[in-house]
Amino acid sequence: MAGRKKVTARAEVRGVFEKEAGSDIWWIRYTDSTGRYKREKVGRWSDAIKLYQKRKTEARLGVKMPENLKHKGVIFQDLADAILVHVEHKDYKDKRNVISRVKRICEHFGSMEASKMLPEDITAWLAKNTSSPATSNRYKAVFSLIFREAIRNRKVSFNPARLVSPARERNERIRWLQHDERARLLRVVGKHYPEHLPELIISLGSGMRLSEQYGLKWKDIDFRGQGQIHLSDTKNGTSRSIPMAKDVRTCFEAL
Repeated sequence: MAGRKKVTARAEVRGVFEKEAGSDIWWIRYTDSTGRYKREKVGRWSDAIKLYQKRKTEARLGVKMPENLKHKGVIFQDLADAILVHVEHKDYKDKRNVISRVKRICEHFGSMEASKMLPEDITAWLAKNTSSPATSNRYKAVFSLIFREAIRNRKVSFNPARLVSPARERNERIRWLQHDERARLLRVVGKHYPEHLPELIISLGSGMRLSEQYGLKWKDIDFRGQGQIHLSDTKNGTSRSIPMAKDVRTCFEAL
């Protein structure tokens, strides 16, 4: 009778992780009965699974953890999870990008103890994982957002991202569409995507950002006189009004 095949693949289990990929030293992360995040070094994967299940059961039963259990501090993943909840409940215009950046950052820093992160750790990661000064600054802003919220909730006392120097962005000259380019663009969209032609004409004629254009409500459009588009909540936090050109007004009236 053939012997059983040894199973080497390990299914991903929430709360069980390797601090260093490939080390085969496994850790567990869980919330105890008081709602505090805990982390413990275990060793073998099978032992980590058993201890994680035990700790979850103890938390459900309200069992107090042993006083001699070494406190490992809050890990960065816990701060990241908190900021994901935070942005979900706030009206963040850039919410989708913040969420994707947080998840990418956690691929490297997730299991690191937050209080031990240094500015040089963040600087090195930005240099390796971003391809432009603008992108580097966007990720630096996410690091700062995570640590600021953690400081506000007294999970950490220091924001290492604050000491990371921002990358110098080279603001190049804005290039405007030439008349023939604009005509070709309108012609192609009108032929293949006619239902989107009014949107394109409004965009070209008003200069609004996508978030501003698609966040408009009818109360923001004033058809009296020459007509204006009123933007009360822009990216930089100020309001502004945009005069409607004839073709832009025609498209709004058609819609």
